[in-house]
Amino acid sequence: MQMRVFIQFFLIFLQVERLINALPSYIPSKQVQINQVYVVQYGDGQLSADTDQNIVTQVTFPKLFNRVPQVLLATFDLDLDGTKILNSNWQLTTQGISKTGFSSKLIKKGLQHIYTLGYYYLAIDSDDVYIFSNQVAFFKANAIVVNGKLVQTFTISYQRVIDTTKTKRIMTAFYTGYDQTTTDNSQAKLSIFLEIIQLQDYAQLIITSEQTNNYMDLVFYNYMEYYEDIDQNFLVLESFEERVFQAVPVNSSLNSNKIDRLQSVSPFYTNIGSIQGILCGLSGLQIPPKNEVLRLTIQNINFLNNYLNYQYETWQDTVIQGVTSNVLVFKQLDCNIYFNFQCVNSCPSHYFMYYDQVKAVNLCQKCYTLCSECLGQLARQCTKCFPGFILSNGSCICPENQLLLSDNTCGCSENYELVQGKCQEKTYFSGKTVELLNKSADVMSKTAITVTGILTGISSFTKSDNRNNYHNNFKTFLKQN
Repeated sequence: MQMRVFIQFFLIFLQVERLINALPSYIPSKQVQINQVYVVQYGDGQLSADTDQNIVTQVTFPKLFNRVPQVLLATFDLDLDGTKILNSNWQLTTQGISKTGFSSKLIKKGLQHIYTLGYYYLAIDSDDVYIFSNQVAFFKANAIVVNGKLVQTFTISYQRVIDTTKTKRIMTAFYTGYDQTTTDNSQAKLSIFLEIIQLQDYAQLIITSEQTNNYMDLVFYNYMEYYEDIDQNFLVLESFEERVFQAVPVNSSLNSNKIDRLQSVSPFYTNIGSIQGILCGLSGLQIPPKNEVLRLTIQNINFLNNYLNYQYETWQDTVIQGVTSNVLVFKQLDCNIYFNFQCVNSCPSHYFMYYDQVKAVNLCQKCYTLCSECLGQLARQCTKCFPGFILSNGSCICPENQLLLSDNTCGCSENYELVQGKCQEKTYFSGKTVELLNKSADVMSKTAITVTGILTGISSFTKSDNRNNYHNNFKTFLKQN
């Protein structure tokens, strides 16, 4: 029993050790795709009835993935209208994710009208990314009041234990819907803000609302947990997160004004690879009571001259009291060859290059043990051998009369000895034939033959014309003595 417990503990220790020491893997650019999708647009009337409705949108990836990717959604364009907007509920989800694409489903209930909804999606195939969709109940009984706002905290367990000196963890969340019901539209306001705070052992999803009357029932969101190598950032998917808050005075309309946001980007990103895509979406929003229209879009997103630029835009019949958004800028350098967590131009000695179909990148793999250079990992695919071996028909073999020893070196076979760097056939009585001397010693001990007699006999035998005569004479000598 104690041994079983010890083994289980040891296996857990190895797993934790592996997770801590595991560095993020390389992600080629073709395994990251970011695009924009409109589920419904103003004027098509697909989700404007006073009943429950839903719409499914098929999305096809521009490039085929080698494995089924993960998908993150970020809403950037909303136009919601209704008789009572604060009896508001909608939810955006993904389904049927495959190598070729996925489907998104937008659901709305009752009097909620949706005239426009657009989202960005991030599709990524990486073992270092974790994407989750979730919903939480936001109740006043479970929240605390901080500076006149309701704050509710939810714990998120990390997917990986890391060495923070080598690996960086990035987490971000976007809301994908909410369910708010009230019969008093004069007092209720739509107010919801998401934020993820990373602590040492876990993260916290913090939902904040200025709606202290607690009319929010459910909050829908999806979030991403991403790991990147601190020392080799230019080798893996780069992500840049910018969180902003734009506050507008209560009852002050934007009057169709565009709010420019100019965010400086760290120079660290200016010389590393190329931009793979920009993902931008809402993580918080607040509109005042009696406001029956919500129209807001994030537009003109671009990265120019080391600056990230984008705009918030609304219309004159919408009052926006606050909005937060998350912007992720993905930058990446594609490797010609990826080896030992580095981009290299060629594989080192004793390695050959091959294309990994799953990871979609050229990698280096070891040659067969005896090959210093090769075309593949098989013994017959050598192109150059280590010293001491001879290349023959693609294989590295030992020279003539030599055998491959256990330490992967060549040595002389049983009846040969190394003389001046070459294997030569053994000569008897040269001082190196231990077997014959041992046998001679045994004969002497049993028959008390004098050393002089043996040497005399040996002397006569060594004068024989050939080896066969020598062996025959020696056998006769042994029988006689």
